[in-house]
Amino acid sequence: MAGGASWNTSGGAGGGLSGLTNRARSKPGTQTSGYKFGIGQNGYGTGKSDGVAGSGGGYYGGTTSDYADECEAGAGGSSFVSGYEGCDAISKESTENNIIHTGQSIHYSGKKFTNIKLLDGNSSEIPTRKSADGYASIKFLSTSLDEAIQKDNESN
Repeated sequence: MAGGASWNTSGGAGGGLSGLTNRARSKPGTQTSGYKFGIGQNGYGTGKSDGVAGSGGGYYGGTTSDYADECEAGAGGSSFVSGYEGCDAISKESTENNIIHTGQSIHYSGKKFTNIKLLDGNSSEIPTRKSADGYASIKFLSTSLDEAIQKDNESN
C-alpha cells in the first residue's frame, strides 16, 4: 500500500518486493522488515508541522518520519505473492511478536502462483490505472490440475 501524502509531498508507492519512499526519513517496508508485519505506522503531529502522514501497510508496512517539517510523507509497504522469486515467506510457527522468515518464496500452505508479474505503484506497466488504489489480476486456468499445467505450459 502507498504511504500517506503530506502538505506538498506524495507518499511513497507500495506494491513491490519493497515499498518506496519520497523522503529519506521515512523507511519503506521490505520482505523482512518495516514498521510491523502487516501494519504501517500511523501519522502523528510533531514540531512545526501540522502532522506527519501515515505510512502504507502491506506485507511489512512502511514507517513515517520523526522530523518536524511541512513535507514529511509516509513510506509505502511491501507485497508478498507466494511463489514470486525474492519474496520471503514466514513460518507457520510465526506469531505477532515473533515473525520467523523461511528464506523461501512459497507460503507455508504450499499454495503458490505462477507466471507472476509484481509491479510497484509507480510502474507505468499497470494495465488499468484508474486511481491510486491497488490492482490485481488473477487468471483462472482450470479446475483440473493437469489441464492447468498444460495451459500454463502453452502460454510460456
